[in-house]
Amino acid sequence: MNACSRIASTVIGAALASIAPAAQADFMGWTANVRTVQSGGFFVDVFAVMNQGEGLLNVYGGYPGYPGIGYVATTASGGFVQSADEAAAAWRPTSNQSWNSTDSFLTIGGSLSGGNFAGNSATLGDPFWSVAGTDTFSTPGVANANNIPFTAGWYLAGTVGVARSLASLENRMASSSAAAAEGAYGVLVAHLYIADPNWSILLWDMSASVRRANGTLSQGSGSFQLQIPAPGALALLGVAGLAGARRRRA
Repeated sequence: MNACSRIASTVIGAALASIAPAAQADFMGWTANVRTVQSGGFFVDVFAVMNQGEGLLNVYGGYPGYPGIGYVATTASGGFVQSADEAAAAWRPTSNQSWNSTDSFLTIGGSLSGGNFAGNSATLGDPFWSVAGTDTFSTPGVANANNIPFTAGWYLAGTVGVARSLASLENRMASSSAAAAEGAYGVLVAHLYIADPNWSILLWDMSASVRRANGTLSQGSGSFQLQIPAPGALALLGVAGLAGARRRRA
């Protein structure tokens, strides 16, 4: 049984979203926004939620020997879809890559224009981003599409990901804390394309390093479980409201 299957087997019968509090008050936690894709499947965009004026330095799962190693995994058939385009078929986004791209990528920051977020091509994988000696962060044709490596981390080269308004997020279907579900500012850290039209589970358990507005640093952790419904069900839930989901109030 692979790592994704082992994780998934413990949570299939669980509730829609498993809420775990952030370890530090400075980092509010993670929130996941879900959108349907016209050609089929779903976009899941994950944000690190923080205060206005703060920045994100690093997203990480852990390090070899560290007991609290995090993970990003899915039970979806086909895993996280990556583009057939060699330039985009990598976890590192291409220059200013849009969150409407039918390609999965990991990022810190980027731009926000007209409510649309984009990934930053200066995002880098940390030294532990590897599977069996392969640099899966930047190599096209990633073979490990169901599991992002347990020891993986990513960061923005030479700077921080600036917290931006989350006002355009209209379908937050899972968050790691109540504060994250209602938070008004954050940084895009993952754009995940899941083409599987059936009920799928996304598992997220990661940590973050945040630079406060006064320049001091803090770290926090959070996890959530997201069960993604079929397109018709998602549209219905989007109208009727989803138990456990939080939507930002104007």
